[in-house]
Amino acid sequence: MTQIEFLFFGPPCFRVNGTAVKINRRKAVALTAYLAVTAKPHAREKLATMLWPESDPAKSRASLRKALSLITKALGKSWLNIDREAIGFVPHGNVQVDVNRFLELAAVLPRNKGGEKPPNPKQIKSLEEAAQISKPSFFSGFYLKDAPDFDDWQMEQSERLNRRTAKVLE
Repeated sequence: MTQIEFLFFGPPCFRVNGTAVKINRRKAVALTAYLAVTAKPHAREKLATMLWPESDPAKSRASLRKALSLITKALGKSWLNIDREAIGFVPHGNVQVDVNRFLELAAVLPRNKGGEKPPNPKQIKSLEEAAQISKPSFFSGFYLKDAPDFDDWQMEQSERLNRRTAKVLE
């Protein structure tokens, strides 16, 4: 089965079976990241409005269909659940998302302050791996000039991941 990697720390990058794959449209890259990081289904209308807010509804839906076509041509469909109403991420063993892996590894951090025991060697190893994953910041160097809702989401994710990285490094 095809192995797909989504790398969003640093400039967005995609690999299929270890080979880098390019998605030539910035909004298709943004859509891919949004679906993979949120890991849940989203209404087509919401996605079209978020990425093509200035377009009329019919044109934004057509743009969404075109972006989906580019994405599935580059990365396949195994990681997506696409129907007439919604589009969602389908996690499985052959799909790796660096953000999700980072959060999984960082989950060994204690949730509360005070009275915490120092991390054990297994936790330290997890935190070291998490720190390596998050070295470049989330989606660094990527922006969309005409999709403020996506920009807001990207900034929120970046700030959230930067805070978590600071705790991992601490």
